[in-house]
Amino acid sequence: MSGQEGVPARTNTTKRHPGWTPLLNAGIQGLRSLIGAVNTHELQPETLSRLRSIADFGAVPTNPHVSIDKTYVPRVSTPPMIAALAPLGLQAEDTVGFLKAEWLTYHRSLFSMHSADHPAENGNRDPRPGERVILYLHGGAYCLCSRKTHRGITWKLAKYAECRVLSVDYRLAPEFVFPLALHDAISAYSFLVNPPANFNSHAYHPSQVVIMGDSAGGNLATALMLWLRDHGPQCGLAMPGGVGLLSPWLDLTQSMPSVVSNGQFDYLPDKVLGKILNENRGQYYTRDNSQLSHPLVSPLFSTETSSRPTCPILIHVGEVERLRDENLAFFTNFSKSPIHLEMFDAMVHVFHMFNVIYPLADFALERLGSFAQRVTAPDFNPSKFGRSSVRISSDTGFHISELTREQVHAYLSVTVSDTGKKQSSARPESDASARPARADGGTGLGAKILGSDGDGSFVDSPAIMDSAPKISVNERAEKERCEAISSPKADEATTVTCLEASVEGIHISSSSTNTEIVRSEDNGTIAVEKAISSELKRSTNGDSEQ
Repeated sequence: MSGQEGVPARTNTTKRHPGWTPLLNAGIQGLRSLIGAVNTHELQPETLSRLRSIADFGAVPTNPHVSIDKTYVPRVSTPPMIAALAPLGLQAEDTVGFLKAEWLTYHRSLFSMHSADHPAENGNRDPRPGERVILYLHGGAYCLCSRKTHRGITWKLAKYAECRVLSVDYRLAPEFVFPLALHDAISAYSFLVNPPANFNSHAYHPSQVVIMGDSAGGNLATALMLWLRDHGPQCGLAMPGGVGLLSPWLDLTQSMPSVVSNGQFDYLPDKVLGKILNENRGQYYTRDNSQLSHPLVSPLFSTETSSRPTCPILIHVGEVERLRDENLAFFTNFSKSPIHLEMFDAMVHVFHMFNVIYPLADFALERLGSFAQRVTAPDFNPSKFGRSSVRISSDTGFHISELTREQVHAYLSVTVSDTGKKQSSARPESDASARPARADGGTGLGAKILGSDGDGSFVDSPAIMDSAPKISVNERAEKERCEAISSPKADEATTVTCLEASVEGIHISSSSTNTEIVRSEDNGTIAVEKAISSELKRSTNGDSEQ
């Protein structure tokens, strides 16, 4: 959204959702306050650079069982690559240099960290036969964060996927704009499947690679997949085994209704603000607003191609996050593609970062790990992956139920007339004909939200269809649900005497209590009996240089 003068910044208060625990609420409130303090009209690009350094210094701890090995990824500068990206603005000089990156490996035993199975100093080793690998692209609105700030997510993925994770630092805006981050993502993928000979690095088969990313990193992961679909063959790059998306930012025009309607709960701001942003440039990532509707900038505006199918995709989205609707719309627009969408009840944007303090977030990362194992298995058949959409709650056992077409329609059929007026002055102008149509047949705000394959459920999985309760949701029921959530009783404040947080990598400390986190497992159910901040201050297993 626009950073033009005269548009008020969002307030730093939010309602507490009745489905949140006190500790989760404290984390969300703290993160919102931190972002609100930074996101101002006076924010200078130099300040963004300093904030990145501060965030790296306070990087989230990992785990004693995790080894982190730094490496460097060369940027691809082959003629076919330059030719494919030149129409987007890539210059030959943009392809010079290296990306900073790191390998994360989770070791089941501390002894194995010092055995021959440990990667060499440069992060390279010969993988075991059939081993998979995850390429992770961090979030941060394309202007903040790094591989270090997201270790709280990446080490858990390494654990649950039982594989190494290559996490990279791509070029950030406003110093570097589209398509330079995309070129870095392509270079990182090429490094895995077609490494330079002088690097003596193992070449993974594309089917062994799973690309993952959160928020802006989820946008970049999706753009990378779409680019590989359309241009990979002429550049010698095939599609990966799968793509896992954590609350991906798929619409940089910010045109979907939930961008406004979920503002009462999510910590994301109403709009991105900054000294260099104005009515002609609403996002740091692009030179101006004319690029915002490009399919590789806003994948929501991309189209499905039957002759070039996507790889299997898993999308995670929070029910009360601002980006909910664009993820539901992307799922429905790609109605023939192998996509599993999982919506988590009462969850905010990239809730996975709260995995230390909220069991449902950790469960979500476990499902991403299982997805990576499934799509990279030697006997996996992509044609059998199918489509499904489910919702997951924090009920005992993490209840999974069907997310029906009617439910999705109830979310997406919320009129944008009222919310659209509030953000019309902040939304960049663009050609309406270049945008997908609204569900009501209009043009302008939003995207086409329902497929054209007639009635029926989004869920193809017989197991889900047979076991999940059939819930009929209409607009009236949805309105009553929203009113119940926003009632005064659901807006109780939680007092925290001391709170610290870091952008996209939450770190909380509270002096209001002195208990500890205790987890017990019973038939796969994780119960947090006591929670507190002191456990969140885990010691890292590496030095500050990592």
